[in-house]
Amino acid sequence: MKTLIISAAMMLLSLTASAQWVLERYKADELLGTKGDIVKVFMQGDFSFFIYDEDQFGIWTADGIFNRERVRTDVGQQVLVGLYDDKDKLVEKFKIWLDYDNDGRRLRTRDLGVMNNPVGQAKKAKKLYKHLHSGKGYARIVAERFGKDKYDIKIQQYKFPGFYIDK
Repeated sequence: MKTLIISAAMMLLSLTASAQWVLERYKADELLGTKGDIVKVFMQGDFSFFIYDEDQFGIWTADGIFNRERVRTDVGQQVLVGLYDDKDKLVEKFKIWLDYDNDGRRLRTRDLGVMNNPVGQAKKAKKLYKHLHSGKGYARIVAERFGKDKYDIKIQQYKFPGFYIDK
């Protein structure tokens, strides 16, 4: 359900936004056992980048679906992440495995605990998080899409956007 809500919000907001950060606030529901949460979302055209936590993030596309690879029981793909300084110089690049979501429009880090997550995922995700929150430079994520151009989003450093979307 959360995926559907995020997808609908991203389609609506991507029509009106060029490139900006938005905070989505999810209310807790004791009956259903869901926790309240704030998700940071960066939107750029048909592409979105989500920060769930310092070691959890995801990407989303409004146009098409992501390619998927199968490695043993895992379904997803290796995406390329580049960290840039404020002079557009590539500081570091790395690949990170992102799991494929059921609808095909979203890839995200695995959140099944340290022993079940891909090796090095938390370290790489934290490196991306710290870079975006450092106030210096930006990041790019490139992923393959099925029958479309590559997903290539340039994520600006995180700055408080000034508004929330309540869910």
